[in-house]
Amino acid sequence: MIWEVFQGLGAMVGLVTGGFVFYEHLMRHAPLAYVVTTPFMEHGSRYAYVRIDNRSPRPILISWPSGIQDNRFTIGKDHSSRSIVEALLDGERAIAVDGNSTRDLVLLKPPNFGSMPLEGEADVVIRWRFAQPLIWKRERSITVRISKGDLLLLLDEKPNVEDEA
Repeated sequence: MIWEVFQGLGAMVGLVTGGFVFYEHLMRHAPLAYVVTTPFMEHGSRYAYVRIDNRSPRPILISWPSGIQDNRFTIGKDHSSRSIVEALLDGERAIAVDGNSTRDLVLLKPPNFGSMPLEGEADVVIRWRFAQPLIWKRERSITVRISKGDLLLLLDEKPNVEDEA
């Protein structure tokens, strides 16, 4: 009786371990995307960026929707006026990220950001795929989401008085 219990527990531990190893093998080279802030110039105001961290040795292609929508961030390739205007026009933008590298993309606030409550969240969906897939080309997605209050803290800005109510 006790032997069967130990066999059952061992089988379950083996299945969980096998599942974890399989999942880790699939996700090991998946890129990360998260919000970071850095000063535009030394001691200047802080700007928000989406950092794409490609953990794979192979290059990836990332794309995202552009255009203006409530509760939806827009991403610009850089701080140039051309890039900002392209980010505001409806469509889709794409770039390549080299293997084992990071890329910072400018994060533009949604038009209703000022009227959002502090706990309100905005997001952007980034799609990615390997430029040279080993088996098949499959586009995957990453959602980058942050609350207004957390973004203001990262930017070292104070919330409006009406936001705190």
